[in-house]
Amino acid sequence: GCVDMAAVKVALDENRLGGAGIDVLEVEQMDDFVRDLAGTQNLFLSPHAAWFSAEAAVEWRSWW
Repeated sequence: GCVDMAAVKVALDENRLGGAGIDVLEVEQMDDFVRDLAGTQNLFLSPHAAWFSAEAAVEWRSWW
C-alpha cells in the first residue's frame, strides 16, 4: 500500500502525528486491525466514498 497504516496508528497513539484521514484501506473489509484503527483518536476513516459531495455529483454527471 501507499501508507503504512500500522506506522500511522503508532504515530497517532504516540502523538507524533496530529491526525489522519484515510479513504482507502489496503483491505476493504472489517478485520481486527481495522476495528482497532476505528478506536484511534484523531483518525477519520471513510468508507471509500470521501470524494462524494453534491458538487462532485453534478460535475460527474457533466462528464457524460
